[in-house]
Amino acid sequence: QVKSRVYSEPVPNGVVVSTDPGVGDKILPGGTIDAVISKGQHRVRLPANLKGMTVDEATTALEALGLKVGSITPKYDEKVGEGDVIRAADYTSSSALKLGTVINLYTSKGRRPIDVIDYTGKNADAAQAALKKAGFKVSVAPQFSDTVDKGLVISQDPNQGVGYKGDRIRLTVSKGPDVVRVPDMTGHSRNFARKTLKALGFNVRTFGPGNFTVRLQSPSGGSDARRGSTITITGF
Repeated sequence: QVKSRVYSEPVPNGVVVSTDPGVGDKILPGGTIDAVISKGQHRVRLPANLKGMTVDEATTALEALGLKVGSITPKYDEKVGEGDVIRAADYTSSSALKLGTVINLYTSKGRRPIDVIDYTGKNADAAQAALKKAGFKVSVAPQFSDTVDKGLVISQDPNQGVGYKGDRIRLTVSKGPDVVRVPDMTGHSRNFARKTLKALGFNVRTFGPGNFTVRLQSPSGGSDARRGSTITITGF
């Protein structure tokens, strides 16, 4: 009869490991032989929730399965909290492991720090590409500037220190000076010309009596001028 079933490394599943009485022993006719049957090799699997455990928690869980904790190697990880287990170094939760197998662990050093480089005054496209490659998210705000050439970075926030993957950096990028095409006001009345030019953001200086007809204009119609600059109109 089957007395028990036990795990055995050398004896396949279902095969007799030992008997009582044993081989060569004598037994009376009709006597009972107790047999110990193999359940095959004893294998265990890593806990599925190993990731995120503390080292103490992981050690307890692994030792409860008959496994041993070996080396512990810290490495950066964007999601696992500092000091917690990232994963086993050599096995996965689907690995069938012998009792006593040594499990080396990776633990988290936290998120990898990234040095923030200041691209103020640099080409905005190149700055955006470099910041994205470093791991940052980048937002761009165009802005007119009389002092910074078009396409260059006016300012960056933050522009120094240390950040982390996914942090946002904001670039203010020059659109160059706010230039407006000047309409030709010659032949129009003073009041109409003045109203039209002011609506475009220009200051207007006039020379002539009453609601004169514009005869001269500086800068002339069709030229470009910065918004906020002065257009002079003259009538007689």
